[in-house]
Amino acid sequence: MGEAPPVTAVTSPSLPRSAANLAALGSCAAVGAQSFHDTDTAAARAARLVDAAHGGKDNFADDQETLAQLLAVAPDYCEAVGQAYAFIARVTAHLLDRGLTRFIDCGPQFPRRHNNIHERVLQTRPSDAAVLYVASDRVLAAHIDALMLDSGQVTHSKADPLLATSIANDPVIQAFLEPQIPVAVLYPHSLHHAPDPAAAITHAWISQLPPGSYLALTLPHHPAEPSKLAATAAGLEQVLTRRIGPTTFGTIADLKDLFRGTELVDPGLTSPDKWWPPGPTVSQRGPTHELIVAGVARLPSDDDQQTSP
Repeated sequence: MGEAPPVTAVTSPSLPRSAANLAALGSCAAVGAQSFHDTDTAAARAARLVDAAHGGKDNFADDQETLAQLLAVAPDYCEAVGQAYAFIARVTAHLLDRGLTRFIDCGPQFPRRHNNIHERVLQTRPSDAAVLYVASDRVLAAHIDALMLDSGQVTHSKADPLLATSIANDPVIQAFLEPQIPVAVLYPHSLHHAPDPAAAITHAWISQLPPGSYLALTLPHHPAEPSKLAATAAGLEQVLTRRIGPTTFGTIADLKDLFRGTELVDPGLTSPDKWWPPGPTVSQRGPTHELIVAGVARLPSDDDQQTSP
């Protein structure tokens, strides 16, 4: 789309997190583990459904059956979900280029052997970056603990990223946030599964993030007017609700409300593959491509007010 969207550069600390902060994160993680809830591996779950859509091996028969039913409604479902995660990868690279060093990943995706968010971040900022994964699903969390906690710069919170009170009260999240260091919170393709209203979750983050922080997310939306696309959205909602749990696709107006109190980065709300910088060209856009919306927003900072005319 041409030039990069306007984003204010942030100043990064010259050293990694202090020993005291790392010790606090470790002790907080132990506290969080006490309330860590179990997960039924016999029923479909969002993390394993995403894994199945990506052609992974960390899924079960119920997840595969759920995916088959989704594909019957929208044959492009797997490709569109892949675009949503590719968008998050591009956003991460974009914010790293602008000096961000703190990332919180709230997406329901099993870690891969390579090219995970923490690997991208630490390859770019090996000395001063930090990544927090937020996941409460037992199977997903076990994978995170096994593959990712090999560095004091990568931390795992067992808070539920789909519950506003869990986000607001989690000691691991609180220890990770530092007043003067902007953070990027990433929600790839998960908020529509939340039992809480999606806006309550994003506002729980916005209310506690440092100035200059970012919120990036993708969500399927429900067209306001009756149409073939709206019927597809309703069909996907029904499958996900029946197989995984209550699922809500908001309208575009609902999605805009998720970013209340922030400033959307250009080009605003758009398809994941159309957000700057452009993703791989989608030769045939199916219904799911049209339903998924992506956006990145920034919390205003004091520096913004000082530089405004």
